Amino acid sequence: MKNLGNSEWITIDQSCELLGVSKPTLRTRLRLTTVRENRQKGRIYLSKIDLIEKVMVPSRLILPACEVSERRCDLDQLQIGASVYDFRNISSIDGFGAVTLLCKLRAEAAKQSDAKIYLVTNGSASCEYMWKVGFFTELQRGLSNFVFKPASNISNSLLPPDSIVPITLIGYKGAEKRLIEELFGKLKKQGFSESLCANLGWALGELADNVHTHSGGPCYFTIYSENTTNAGASKFLYFMIADNGCGISESLRFNPRYSALVPKIALFTAFKSNVTGRINELKRGKGLSDMLSIAWGNDSWLKVFSGEDAIFFDFRSALPSATLINIVPTVGTRILLKLVDATFNQITRNQVNEMLIEEIKNYD
Repeated sequence: MKNLGNSEWITIDQSCELLGVSKPTLRTRLRLTTVRENRQKGRIYLSKIDLIEKVMVPSRLILPACEVSERRCDLDQLQIGASVYDFRNISSIDGFGAVTLLCKLRAEAAKQSDAKIYLVTNGSASCEYMWKVGFFTELQRGLSNFVFKPASNISNSLLPPDSIVPITLIGYKGAEKRLIEELFGKLKKQGFSESLCANLGWALGELADNVHTHSGGPCYFTIYSENTTNAGASKFLYFMIADNGCGISESLRFNPRYSALVPKIALFTAFKSNVTGRINELKRGKGLSDMLSIAWGNDSWLKVFSGEDAIFFDFRSALPSATLINIVPTVGTRILLKLVDATFNQITRNQVNEMLIEEIKNYD
């Protein structure tokens, strides 16, 4: 949709564009409420805030419910007007969905640095969840684009029961070191094993370093849990990290050795050991490979979403698999790792490389 600018006062034509209606329909709706006017040199300007709050929002109370998760996380399903997003119809949202939505909205704000972006919220469970995990706090960090309708804030409330770490910014290279120390203690207090803590700390350190090395940062991460109620069942934990950088495949193109690879093959290739976008850096290119070693050794899974491609690495059976997932193209990279608080077996980088070579044959 066309950017209507940062001005609070917009013309009749711009008002019609904002609401997506004709001039006769606009006149009809204006008779039903009070919208401030500003007359200049015989021309009528209407308050953009009033149009959103008193005309747009009330006229769109019935919206299709949507789920915001790894299965679908599109701004289109929330957009009700030019730079207006309605969060009231979110039926459910998880940590992955919240961080992905955060990255997408911040990317949108970066494209419209001179324009206001309006967010319609209410007291629903999903909006409350987003306040509690720090979504709205991080969304506004360093930005003045966002306007909330209504202007509610419950960010000081306790974390949701399934949230271990709220959405956290890693703003510069090395900042993750302190966070890893804090995370280890927090997880131990909640009953997670030292083995899980160590592997999760390794994952956070490697992936955060990757972002700041190859994309320039910053990035966000969150951790949320799933504790099954079946007798003897294992405790689960989800670790998610995301950024708005150039993406894994594009980063790999900086190395001439991989510049000719199509994006989906480049994404697979990036998880092989000693593969990096940096030229002649032998010590680089092990972080993503180690993520697969962790997931495989834990009989779990990892999903990566980057640019136009996504891969589901599944290690829950004796025969590991890697499957391309259909997604809506995204900015940057999202990685979701599920870990079971159980034994972590040793999986070598050579084993990971051999698995990837076989999987690439299916798509090459």
